Amino acid sequence: MFNVRNSQSFNMEKNMSRNVTKTQLVNEIRKVITSTAISIDVETEVRMRKTDNPYFGATKRNRVAGLIGFDYENSVNNQLGREEKTMDFVAQEHKWAKPTDSRNLLTNEASTKLYLRLKVQSTGHPVYSFNGREISKATLVPFMPTTKKPNTQANLDKEIIVRTYDMENIKSVRMLGDEFVVTHTITEAEATPTEPIRETQTA
Repeated sequence: MFNVRNSQSFNMEKNMSRNVTKTQLVNEIRKVITSTAISIDVETEVRMRKTDNPYFGATKRNRVAGLIGFDYENSVNNQLGREEKTMDFVAQEHKWAKPTDSRNLLTNEASTKLYLRLKVQSTGHPVYSFNGREISKATLVPFMPTTKKPNTQANLDKEIIVRTYDMENIKSVRMLGDEFVVTHTITEAEATPTEPIRETQTA
């Protein structure tokens, strides 16, 4: 059993590196019940159109830092307060994912996949690759969709950025003074979460 400390910060140089399976990583994330600083290395397929796209299937690897264990509704209302606006935001249920026994993890409708729910505070310098070779983002931009602020945050000047990352795509995690490096692939049976707890928060 790994030792989890009640701290909201981590020191990148003092992290103790541990090799873990995806199941062990999920269990560590489930232990976190308060707002906690986290940094992840994640590799995802770039969102792009498939038609007439010679680079479809390109990937992006990046380091993302932020918070887990946060309350989305409170985060938005706190930002409204900082902007001296009415704090009347009410979160709605997530459009495609369901809550689990952990506020840090969501699951799909079939309960076969898990997603880390992260309030993004900063990102590194992403590296894009195609067919095993690095490629510039500028080459991919013409095939990528444009992004816009969520309608639920239309009243905010500064967006509260929340992302959901497939646990299968997370390569390592740094939190609470430890670094967890994934060395094995999670199985479908291991990915199935326990009975979900219904919440009214959304990413």
